[in-house]
Amino acid sequence: GNSGTGNGVVRLSILQNSGNSRSGTVTVAGQTVTVNQVGAATCSYKIDPVSLANVQAAGASAPVTVTTTAGCAWEVKGNPSWVTATPVSSTGSGTVLVTVQPNTGSARTTTFKIAGENFSVAQLAAAPVCTYTVSPNSIDVSSDSHTQTITVTTQANCPVAATVDVEWISITSVGVGPNAIVSLSIQRNASKSDRTGTVTITGQNFSRAVQI
Repeated sequence: GNSGTGNGVVRLSILQNSGNSRSGTVTVAGQTVTVNQVGAATCSYKIDPVSLANVQAAGASAPVTVTTTAGCAWEVKGNPSWVTATPVSSTGSGTVLVTVQPNTGSARTTTFKIAGENFSVAQLAAAPVCTYTVSPNSIDVSSDSHTQTITVTTQANCPVAATVDVEWISITSVGVGPNAIVSLSIQRNASKSDRTGTVTITGQNFSRAVQI
């Protein structure tokens, strides 16, 4: 009330402050009452880490720390469907759990906002489904020294490796690509006995022995 008689109550209405701290006075029954109001919070934000790199195709989860002043609100914006965040909003400092879903396709990247700061995710491509054909299945040579090749037919980006179990056969090179060439060097056989060695071709869940 603006006026009265005897005991009473004067109620004050204080507007929201969007600027600096401020003070004012009210005279009530001839006495001065000072009102001090704090300034609006200046909110700044920091996130750690700022990215997730080389996430495996199987997916992964990682916490992201948000540091800010108490009372400062923030949210997660712009993340694609294959990246989820929990919680999506909060107030004050906290932690966001970022989860990258499994990837069944090519490599992918994205950048979105956590508390107004850029957060980047890079996920590796799904492993290719590899099938292999090896030719020839065996090699017969004379006692002279020889160079021979084995052709491995598979999909692009599928791994190919080769090992031998004897010293007189050397692997000089292993190619890459859909038609990988495994090159062999076979030493001369100076003995009077036949001999046999094995070249083992390996790949993704694959192994094939080629007898020399």
